[in-house]
Amino acid sequence: MEQLWAEAGESVRFGPHYWKTVEGDTDIIVLDDLSDEGYSVANRQEGVGMEHVHVLLEKLAKFHAAGAVLYRMHGRTTPLYDCMLIDPAGKDFMDQYYKVIKPEFFGILSSTPEDERYKAKLEKSMENDFEKTTAALTFDDSDFVTICHADMWTNNHMYSYHTSGTPKDALLIDYQGPFYGSPVSDLFYYIVSSPSLEVKATRFDEMVQYYHTQLAEALKKLAYPGTIPCLRDLHIDMLKRGFFGMQCLYGILPVVLADKSENANMDGFFGESEENQKFRRDVYGNPLYYKHLSALLKLFDSRGLLDFE
Repeated sequence: MEQLWAEAGESVRFGPHYWKTVEGDTDIIVLDDLSDEGYSVANRQEGVGMEHVHVLLEKLAKFHAAGAVLYRMHGRTTPLYDCMLIDPAGKDFMDQYYKVIKPEFFGILSSTPEDERYKAKLEKSMENDFEKTTAALTFDDSDFVTICHADMWTNNHMYSYHTSGTPKDALLIDYQGPFYGSPVSDLFYYIVSSPSLEVKATRFDEMVQYYHTQLAEALKKLAYPGTIPCLRDLHIDMLKRGFFGMQCLYGILPVVLADKSENANMDGFFGESEENQKFRRDVYGNPLYYKHLSALLKLFDSRGLLDFE
């Protein structure tokens, strides 16, 4: 992907340089230490402001543009980029995941009449989660398709800074599960998880529009051989795939905002011990999560993104 940009006359870096893999009892991948270059991770609980958002969305748009060109030129070149979230082999795992988090999630939606209204909608929308997730992430040749990063939360991008303290560059890390699909999945994931509460609650559409402007420009620079989606197309795709955005609200955001815990692992979510159950209660009962959730539920509801019966 970086090579595509180099051929277009622009030096673009998406992540750390890979050096080697050391195989053993625990395999090790050796990469650049980005902290040596002045890169650092933002505070996940505070989130980032619009200056950081602009830097990150510009880089994400260039990443998606390169992925779209590669897909349009070569199609599906490897099953490694098939989406794991909708693999039928993983349905039992996902069903168990939904089973354990739903009671905790619905348990916090009881503070106000507005909460109860959202809860009634969400209980219907969150039925048959796996099938709805599959529908949200499935695509065909009529769709705008790229390679998605697939884990676009705060700890998976690092920023460098000017001497003034303003962000200069962003790099993406943790490329464990990229997949072919609509860029909307990365966009939902990022906007729900990473900006500050004030930014995500009041500047949602502004972020989408900025991303689209950067994407369209990047596609032109790379001579994308297909039709460049307009802003309206992007919004329509977000409505079409909005169930994934809703999933980010109840499956990703609470973990991003959670306080540090020794139980922050898969056993913490799936285990039945009192310690595991307490961990889940703490994650979903976090007052910071409730603040973000309340603002985003209002936003999603106004767009019809809670109505997936």
